[in-house]
Amino acid sequence: EIVTQPGQQQYFVAVAVLTGGACAGSSTAGSTGAVSAQLVSSGFEPYADTIMGRGLLWVHARLTSTASASSSTTASSASFSSSSSSASPAVRVKDVIFTTTHLESFMRNYPSPGSTYDGVAERSNQLRQAVRFCTDYATERARHGTRIDAAFITGDLNWDDERKRSSGNDRRMLDVVASASSGSGGAGRSS
Repeated sequence: EIVTQPGQQQYFVAVAVLTGGACAGSSTAGSTGAVSAQLVSSGFEPYADTIMGRGLLWVHARLTSTASASSSTTASSASFSSSSSSASPAVRVKDVIFTTTHLESFMRNYPSPGSTYDGVAERSNQLRQAVRFCTDYATERARHGTRIDAAFITGDLNWDDERKRSSGNDRRMLDVVASASSGSGGAGRSS
């Protein structure tokens, strides 16, 4: 059962991927080229622990960049820029998972007047499930010969519903991500 409060609007998430065309791009080394995206797969992964119908919307996209013939050949080029001879354009392909989510929200007067549903445990579990989904998806694709080069979890994480705003990294959230991805070679954290 999905729970809503009186007068509450439903929330949705969306991912948009520009396909079928190429966007002009440039690297940090100053070379230029074109970047295009191909939609490989997409879906919605519902969270196991939600009373609000929340889940992870995901897209597997294949990004292709073609560096122009005049691009730089330096080793400091960005990951999509050419590092080969300038005689012909270099093509780089990266498979990426883009996700968005709206984690469980704080709810006053639930399950009864005067009570509070804070969703803290659910948000932590949902974030772990999102990381696990990305890791499992990347592992499965690798079995079929496709390397996932990066995965991004974005959206409304509701991480500060009941906390004071911080002036730096949220160590508690970084610990959740690090613990969910430990040993996977996937996400991590930096100091």
